Amino acid sequence: MNTKLPEKRGSVLLSWVIPFAVGALITFLVYRYRSGFAYADLKGDRTLACLSDGAFVAGVILLGVGILVWVSTTGFFDMLAYGMRGLGRALLPFLGLRKHENYYEYKQEKAEKRHPITAAVPVSGIFWLLLGGLFLTLALR
Repeated sequence: MNTKLPEKRGSVLLSWVIPFAVGALITFLVYRYRSGFAYADLKGDRTLACLSDGAFVAGVILLGVGILVWVSTTGFFDMLAYGMRGLGRALLPFLGLRKHENYYEYKQEKAEKRHPITAAVPVSGIFWLLLGGLFLTLALR
C-alpha cells in the first residue's frame, strides 16, 4: 500500500529546483558546444538556434528520465529486477543477495517499500521542450 510520506517544505521545493537547474545546465552546455565557444561571433538567430538545441536536448533527457522513473514506481520493472537478482545470486554468491521464496513475495516486499514520486522531472522536461520550441520559432522567424 502506498502511503504518502510526510515531507518538509524545503525538500519539496528542492525536488522541483534540481530538475530545472539540471535542465539549465544541460541547455548551457549544449549551447556552448553548438556555438563553438564563441559569444561575440554569433548573430541573433544563430544564438537562438543554439539555445533551441540546448533546451530541446535538456527537455528530451529530463522527460525520458521522468517517464522511466514514473514507470519504475508502478512495478513494471519488478520482474526484470527479480530475474537479475537471481542471476546475480547465481553468478556472484559472495554478494549476499537475499533469496526470496518466490516472485510474489518479492513483489509484495517491493510494493511496501515503494513511495510516490513528484512530477517535477517530467514537468521540467516538458518546460524545456516548450522553451526549445519557442527559441526555434524565434530563430526561424
